[in-house]
Amino acid sequence: MESDDDITPLIEDVGETLHQIYLELNTQLLQVDSEFEQVVYGYKKSRWRTVMVYIFSSLLAFIPWLVFHWCPTWFLYLTCVRSCFQLADHVLVIETYQKKCKDFYIHKIMEKNIANTSGLLNEGFQSEIPEEKMPVDSPDVLHTPIRLDDGSSLNLIRYRYFRHKKQSFIWDGVRAQWARLAGIECGVTCAQLQAMGAAAPSSEKRVRM
Repeated sequence: MESDDDITPLIEDVGETLHQIYLELNTQLLQVDSEFEQVVYGYKKSRWRTVMVYIFSSLLAFIPWLVFHWCPTWFLYLTCVRSCFQLADHVLVIETYQKKCKDFYIHKIMEKNIANTSGLLNEGFQSEIPEEKMPVDSPDVLHTPIRLDDGSSLNLIRYRYFRHKKQSFIWDGVRAQWARLAGIECGVTCAQLQAMGAAAPSSEKRVRM
């Protein structure tokens, strides 16, 4: 009588495992509960797809652009391909309410470099009393940890993010996932908030905004 070890294949089918890993790299649950589900997908613009869409649209007197205006997800599906978040330049956020109603939101992934100190001097908040021009802070001084909604922080000079419903989502490369940016009031006392509001905006504050 043969044992279970004798009939077990030496090489298992890794197709399903690879497919699961692929989904984890370009799909993420931002929020899920019994009434509401929020999923984000990564997309990267394809050059040849975009050229073909423009050519066919010109042949049809740009009538498809009217359709794309009312159905922007169609334009995303035609001009972009699913991609991992590390390479994606757009995200598609799908919100499902009570497993019936779905809303689609398309956002562009932006990149911010804190080390770029160009344009940090806010001319709109100059005092009436003439003062000596202060040199722009160095990137090391401007660098401050990015606080996330889950209580953790990221020490980054350059990061990728997108905004959804007045909320910013930062790409956490260590955990390979999007994390919601915490508000300025997170971990700050009322006295500190009052002091920050009374002070004029500085170059450091503008970098953190």
